[in-house]
Amino acid sequence: MGRWEKIKRIDKEFDTIFRNRSSTFIVHYSCESFYESKKDSFKIASIAVRNINSGQVSSFSIHLSAEKHKVDLTSNYEEAEKKLLDDYFSFLRANQNSYWVHWNMRDSNYGFKAIEHRYEVLGGVPILIPDNNKFDMARMLVERFTNKYIGHPRLESLMKLNDISDKNFLNGDKESQAFTQNEFVKLHQSTLKKVDVMEDILTKIDEGNLKVDANFFRIYGLSLESINHFLYSHPLVSFFTIIAGLYGLYKMFLEFFNKS
Repeated sequence: MGRWEKIKRIDKEFDTIFRNRSSTFIVHYSCESFYESKKDSFKIASIAVRNINSGQVSSFSIHLSAEKHKVDLTSNYEEAEKKLLDDYFSFLRANQNSYWVHWNMRDSNYGFKAIEHRYEVLGGVPILIPDNNKFDMARMLVERFTNKYIGHPRLESLMKLNDISDKNFLNGDKESQAFTQNEFVKLHQSTLKKVDVMEDILTKIDEGNLKVDANFFRIYGLSLESINHFLYSHPLVSFFTIIAGLYGLYKMFLEFFNKS
């Protein structure tokens, strides 16, 4: 598939998101480190879900679940975790036909399948989201702007380039450390921050002002179609095109009145 075909396909995916704002949610979660644990499922600490139309956030966190159900996390973590996931999957059940934007939540280590498996381990029956309703923003950005669009770690680098605040944001290592030290409030705040960041990025994409490191011709290539697109989209070229058009109209009117 050529660059233009790929760009058009990804743009259609973004268009689906923007045309269905009221039924599109951004989702992110935090859990124990799957690099340090040898288990098949990993304890979940926090899940945040944000509607991109209203901005309303629904969150499911282990410390709030423990407080609500009067559970001691030291001795009964899994009981509070099961209640957390009960609430999360109840939310999914009420929004089964919605669209879900996420960042790399695509496998059994970290992703929807990991959450589903964890819930089954705890005795729950998960609600399954159709794959066609999932949009991996991390993958979409790579395909839309090429794998050179920003340096690693990509989300943090993109935040810095676009002046997006990193307050309460924890990277993967710091999240693992927070989990180990039972700093669940800090983990929850980081999860909430990440859905905010993803919404900021979506907004910039929708408005056409997301900054990336890749230049125009790296993104679009050197085809005749890309050059044509550059000529019609570049602000300076567009400005001079308008001036040339107005000058042409002026010359037409002069010729018309001279003949009259």
